Amino acid sequence: MGDCKPVYDRNVAYTGTTYTSTIKDVRAALDWIKDNTVSVTSVSNALLLVEKSADPADPAEGKSVIWQSDGTGAGDDGDIMIKITAGGVTKTKTIVDFSV
Repeated sequence: MGDCKPVYDRNVAYTGTTYTSTIKDVRAALDWIKDNTVSVTSVSNALLLVEKSADPADPAEGKSVIWQSDGTGAGDDGDIMIKITAGGVTKTKTIVDFSV
């Protein structure tokens, strides 16, 4: 993976290949990831999901999206959902059923 540097340098303290920064710098890093081919194989700490009040749009071919439902769209309140597009077909499935 290439160096992930923010578009601008503001209050950034680089440590090896990671950095700590302001929320604007994090947004710049996310923009960089969106615009470059990046392969992520692990999450070191925790992945925080905030429930959505509407289902996300269908992902492009060969992509998927994971979210926490609030019960408004697909899934019941608290369910962890995934939407996958493959072969021109999009399917929505429940990964975790919160009610169980």
